[in-house]
Amino acid sequence: MKTTVELSDALVAKAKAVALKRGISLGELVERGLERELEAAEGEDLEKLLSRLNRVAGKGSGLWQDVEADSYVREQRSGWNE
Repeated sequence: MKTTVELSDALVAKAKAVALKRGISLGELVERGLERELEAAEGEDLEKLLSRLNRVAGKGSGLWQDVEADSYVREQRSGWNE
């Protein structure tokens, strides 16, 4: 899936250097880092996080409008252990 995020020029430059040093793509480096952050979040109270996401999703327009957090997380996690 393609997505767009805004990152500082300095962060992107550092990330590109690390990716090059490791012989991987920038996308792979970002994906690995995001996976680590999500695994760390599993140790937090996931129900609180999902509840907060659902509250934010219900306010006004934006990226998370009409997105049910529980369903979204389940969908994103499907296939993680394949």
